[in-house]
Amino acid sequence: MNVQGPIRKLISDHPTASALFGNRVYPVVAPQGATMPFAVVTVVGNAPAKAKTNPSWVDIVSVDVFFWAATFNECRQAEEAFRQAVDYFRGDVTFEAELVSIDGIHYEQTRQHYDNDSGNHYHISMYVVRINRQSSLDPMVPMKDRFFDDDTAAIAGGLFPGDLYFLTTNNYYGLPYGLIKMVMNV
Repeated sequence: MNVQGPIRKLISDHPTASALFGNRVYPVVAPQGATMPFAVVTVVGNAPAKAKTNPSWVDIVSVDVFFWAATFNECRQAEEAFRQAVDYFRGDVTFEAELVSIDGIHYEQTRQHYDNDSGNHYHISMYVVRINRQSSLDPMVPMKDRFFDDDTAAIAGGLFPGDLYFLTTNNYYGLPYGLIKMVMNV
């Protein structure tokens, strides 16, 4: 499961966040002497979403993001730019040739701190990231946005005979559950 890579990609794709951070969004630890402001993204927990009849296709990942800056205001601006780039994002992200399907990113809270030893400010923001593991479990399982009423609708939606899709009638809150069908020749 890759959470840090997709988050880095979302930051680099967002104009304000990209201008502020550049490529200074690090997984787990920042390099010694990193230019501020920077962010460090750390996974602090992972729990699968419970499913009654099949393995969990969604991981609920708890993430702490540490923002470091020389001043309180700069740290607050970094935190806000990061939040604007990722909060409530839902979609597919490709980072270094790996496709990650994000079912949602949600901001939870922020704690503000001051480091007496370095004289720098840091904030810790908590996020919850829902990762749809479906495509990594089995490449034959249809992708998350393939919900159709029947084969004719699936073909009209860009699928071909042999492609898999979920029947719309089994779409529960947009999550990938339900009856899987293969497009037949129409």
